[in-house]
Amino acid sequence: MVLYHVTHKSNVSSILKEGLIPMTGYLADAGWEFRDAVYFFKELDEGFQKDINGWMTIAYPRDQQVLLKVTLPDEFGAYGGLKERWDWEVVCYKKVPPSCIEIIPFPEISA
Repeated sequence: MVLYHVTHKSNVSSILKEGLIPMTGYLADAGWEFRDAVYFFKELDEGFQKDINGWMTIAYPRDQQVLLKVTLPDEFGAYGGLKERWDWEVVCYKKVPPSCIEIIPFPEISA
């Protein structure tokens, strides 16, 4: 399964070393999310572009955002590790190892 995560550029070195660790951050608190988790986008589509230029700038200014492509093995979601929500989001409750993570450029999405 391929998913996408946006983070602040100051987090990248620790993510590439330690992986993505579920936690409750600023956006989770603002959205009344109280369980430690990592949040992913399912697709890099027009909705993604709208989100990174919209509500995500509350936490990370657009020029400070970094896009991560996360490729998870099929068995990763076993036993409740992943939860698909909405049509655009996957929530992860397990640590994602650094070997599954790569930095990619933001796509050019036409309107």
